[in-house]
Amino acid sequence: MKIVKTAILASVLVLASCSSSMKALSEDKRDASSVRKAVIVNNEDQEFTYANNICSGCEFVSKSIIYKDSKPYDVLKYKKPNGATVKYYFDISRFYGKNF
Repeated sequence: MKIVKTAILASVLVLASCSSSMKALSEDKRDASSVRKAVIVNNEDQEFTYANNICSGCEFVSKSIIYKDSKPYDVLKYKKPNGATVKYYFDISRFYGKNF
């Protein structure tokens, strides 16, 4: 009976571990939908290429820079064909303010 309880406990722990790992992977996906999920880029061209690929048929509206925890982010705003607006967030800390 002790072996069965140990096996059940081990199975539960493994399943719980897998579940939390999968949750962490899906929550950490960088899809540019928020500052937390900002796509890391090396230059401005990468920002526009990403946004234009994701938002097919969208019209560029504006670009702004914001800071979160002293880190710079570009925010690209687009207008979708249905009139809705969408924002894409990019981590620009690799190149913004650097001397080239």
